[in-house]
Amino acid sequence: CRFVRCWVLNTGIFESGGADSPTDFYSAYRRLRNWFAETRPDVSQTFLHHANVIGTFAAKSSGVTTRIGGLRVAEANRIRSQIEKFAVRRMQGVVCVSDAVQNFGLSRLGCQADRTVVIPNGVDI
Repeated sequence: CRFVRCWVLNTGIFESGGADSPTDFYSAYRRLRNWFAETRPDVSQTFLHHANVIGTFAAKSSGVTTRIGGLRVAEANRIRSQIEKFAVRRMQGVVCVSDAVQNFGLSRLGCQADRTVVIPNGVDI
């Protein structure tokens, strides 16, 4: 069995209630880009809008060749969808939490069917 080392990075952008300003986005992008350049990971996997956008662009600019995004919600905000669509084009794969989210990704974010997979959220009943 081969082990995979995982890191969860706290960029600090959510501690103040969000990453809504361009300054917050750029600061997180720069910190991640530098971290990727130093550690040279084989894969970058992100979840949700902010991480998908910031993490994918930081990984790509640092030479991370495998970039996987995660879609957890089908958010119909037109501007956010356009931004995330731009990031999805730079991903090698997208993990969706449901068929409905996958359909949203295919129709609204330009995900490629052969590069998406559905892994349902587990529900502890």
